Amino acid sequence: MKFDYEEFTSRNWLFIDEYLQCKIRNKIILFIGCGLSSYACELAVRLGFQNFIFIDGDKVDLSNLNRQTYSISDIDKFKVLSLRKRMRAINPKVTIDIVKNYIYDSSQLINIINKADYVINTVDMGSIYSSIIELAIKNNKVIFMPFNVGFGSLIIACNKFDHKVSDLISASHDSEDDLSFLFKLIDKYKSINIPNYIINNLSKIKLETNHKNFNSQNCIASFFSASLLMTMIINLIKDENIKYYPELNYIDLIKLISL
Repeated sequence: MKFDYEEFTSRNWLFIDEYLQCKIRNKIILFIGCGLSSYACELAVRLGFQNFIFIDGDKVDLSNLNRQTYSISDIDKFKVLSLRKRMRAINPKVTIDIVKNYIYDSSQLINIINKADYVINTVDMGSIYSSIIELAIKNNKVIFMPFNVGFGSLIIACNKFDHKVSDLISASHDSEDDLSFLFKLIDKYKSINIPNYIINNLSKIKLETNHKNFNSQNCIASFFSASLLMTMIINLIKDENIKYYPELNYIDLIKLISL
């Protein structure tokens, strides 16, 4: 079957006009980490984005399948290769450059970041995490840091005008995990109003996470995180506002349906 981009994106018409669709088609999104952001990548392709860069040294394991866009046949394969294959199965015209290595030094990213319009940072917490933020801002790129939180999503966005990000960068330089970093944000930014099912169980969550040695994450949060992230990028392409750090983009489905 011959792939026709206009037909593929034709149902977007009410929400994405022809001019916006053309802009979407030509943007380049860089995903540094292809786990949490894998559903965001799928949404991006279905929206009509066609240019991507994937960086990740991870291979797919069974526990990834509850919240990432992989399948049994992908286990023990590099995420960047499996994700590229899946995106090409949706749109064979996508252009995807891949780096199937972990990033240990942000200098490896200078040329890559310069190619991208938007940077999605979902690598493990640590000094390289903050170095990616710093490098993206220095090179005038908008960078997004998504987190799955319960049945919702928290996304931090930074841009070239952000002069308040130093406290975020210094915080993430510590050798801490994602959950510890999230708890710091929750404590510092009480205005985001995390729902009671998380707030009332913080101590239990910390204990269980330390005991199991991994965080609790689910597919609903992954889908919601992907949807929020791609909506924010669409807003930017439309020259509309989004919340930049120190404001946080947070929404929770349990909270929404209980209103």
